[in-house]
Amino acid sequence: MDSLQKALACSSIFQLLISTVQMLVSQIRLPIAMSEVYSGFAEANGLMYVAKDTLIIEFLVKDAFIGVVKSKPKRIHLPFKEIVSIEYKRNIFISRVLLRVASIDYMDSIPGDHKGEIKLKVKRKDKELALRLVSHINLRISEIRLDMMDEGF
Repeated sequence: MDSLQKALACSSIFQLLISTVQMLVSQIRLPIAMSEVYSGFAEANGLMYVAKDTLIIEFLVKDAFIGVVKSKPKRIHLPFKEIVSIEYKRNIFISRVLLRVASIDYMDSIPGDHKGEIKLKVKRKDKELALRLVSHINLRISEIRLDMMDEGF
C-alpha cells in the first residue's frame, strides 16, 4: 500500500469518526432554564441542542408565581459562526452555560436582560450532557474559524 492509499484510508476513517461523533452530539437534548425573565415575574424552560452547524434553543415562558400563563413555544437558531463563545460554568450552588453571540438580533429573541450574554441554568444531573455539548460546539466553532481564515489566503 503506497502513501496515497494510506492517506485516503486514514481520511475515510477520520470522516467516519467525525460523522459518528456529530450524530451522537445531535441526539443530545440539554434541558435548560432561564430565571429573571421580565424582572423576575416569569421564567423560561426549554431545551438546547445542535442541528448541523446551528445551536437551537427552544423554550416556553411562564409566570413565576403560579406557572399558569404560558407563551407559545419559541425556537431560536444560532449559527455557530455567530457564536462568540460558549462555556460551562459551575459553582457550589448553580451550573450554567454562558453564551455570547456576535449580534444583538439573536439576544433580542430571548426574554430577559442579558447584558451581553445569555445565562442558561443547567441541572447538576445534566452536567455531562452540558460538557459534551459545549465541547462539541467549541470544536466546531474553531473549525469554522480556521476554514474562514483559510479562505482569506
